[in-house]
Amino acid sequence: MPTSSNREHHQRTTVSGTGTDLGFLRLVGRTESSHARFPLGEHDHDSAFEVCYLKRGSQTFAVGGKKYVIRGGEFFMTYPRERHSSGGEPLEKSALYWVIIDPKATDGLASAGHGALDLITPLLESMRNGQVRTAVSIAHPEVDFNAIFASWDDPPQMRTPRVVRSLLAILLAFIDSSQKEGPNRVSDEVRAVVDAVESSPGERWAMFELAEIAGLSVSHLRHRFEIEMGMPPTEFANRARIDEAKPMLASGQSITDIAHDLGFPSSQYFATVFKKFTGQTPSEYTSDHLKTGQ
Repeated sequence: MPTSSNREHHQRTTVSGTGTDLGFLRLVGRTESSHARFPLGEHDHDSAFEVCYLKRGSQTFAVGGKKYVIRGGEFFMTYPRERHSSGGEPLEKSALYWVIIDPKATDGLASAGHGALDLITPLLESMRNGQVRTAVSIAHPEVDFNAIFASWDDPPQMRTPRVVRSLLAILLAFIDSSQKEGPNRVSDEVRAVVDAVESSPGERWAMFELAEIAGLSVSHLRHRFEIEMGMPPTEFANRARIDEAKPMLASGQSITDIAHDLGFPSSQYFATVFKKFTGQTPSEYTSDHLKTGQ
């Protein structure tokens, strides 16, 4: 179970795809990154399905010319031979899980693998037939992803059934979430905070001020906001300020003026936060914008 750490981007990735009789399990991985990274280039997985679950943060994916912005607590799916990317956006500060399953990979598959595939393939095909792309999770699929990694420490005779159980749980959670009809994910209390931040992105919001807007205690707001929005309130406020800064940079305003207008204590701190969410400094972003004319 190899693990890598990239100091520049404060990224930790765990990937595995071996150690069971499940030859169709190409890859399962998780990435936790505290800073934005390079964009994900366009690619596909041949005959494989890819199921992603974003535990925390926000991320843009692009498929067939359409962009999907998902946030913490949401699933995302790509189907065989679908070209997809991050649409030119960076791989953001987030915690992302994914699994790549190839039902066509049956060569040398043990009997246990064939039995598992008989259960998993109908679920994948039902998702493709229903054109399921995204869903807000009603479960905690990160538990099942983590169970797959933990199973690599199990004896071989226990590893395969435990991986199968976790894969089935992830797919069923995605299907159940996509079919669930219910109240809006965002409560009135959290929506009031979102509206306040988005209407005044340059405000230096203190947690107690946001809690007063929501009519909740600071600890209760922090907990509710992260569940409903997939990130802490302070991160949401910083993202709003960075989104506000992008067109200001593109219009040629000075970095110092933008930092001041958006409530950053200094241009240096603004540059630090901007790079954390975009993977570029404000100067690099402006330079790229001038080159492309976009």
